[in-house]
Amino acid sequence: MGCRCRDIPKCLKDISTIEEIKGLVNNLDGTNDSVSMELQSLAINCMSTFYCANMGELMSEEKRLNEDMTELLPELLNKCKTKITNYSPNIDL
Repeated sequence: MGCRCRDIPKCLKDISTIEEIKGLVNNLDGTNDSVSMELQSLAINCMSTFYCANMGELMSEEKRLNEDMTELLPELLNKCKTKITNYSPNIDL
């Protein structure tokens, strides 16, 4: 088997990129929570300001859509962690 020394910088760059993605996914999780709270607040303000016949439907649809994102983010984070671990088992996550 030939020398793979030239691949080391490429792997380190890949690990760095995946770590950046992991950080972005972590930030998305917080942003997702914040957006959900703001939408709930907006719905409550709307209900107190005017009558909307389908407010319940709107709130449940927002919640359903948010659940999709809430379920997806931890999965993405785990995939990033797995990739980092596979590239470099010595990195603490």
